[in-house]
Amino acid sequence: MYKLVILIEPLEDSSAFESGWPDFLHHSERMPGLRREATSRVDALIFGQIPVSFMHELFFDSQAAAQQAMSSLHGRQ
Repeated sequence: MYKLVILIEPLEDSSAFESGWPDFLHHSERMPGLRREATSRVDALIFGQIPVSFMHELFFDSQAAAQQAMSSLHGRQ
């Protein structure tokens, strides 16, 4: 199993992010080879100072499958 993690920093204009999020999900859910995905809202960190407000995880069978998915039409979108 291979996991691609996307860390999303807090944004000053969260309304623009929220309005574009469904479009992002539309494309990510259609990437070939995607096994599952998960989105988490980050409220606190146990260790470190990295500012993160969301984490989105994409799961694939292998790194090659993830690379193929990212180079697909939906992955590029």
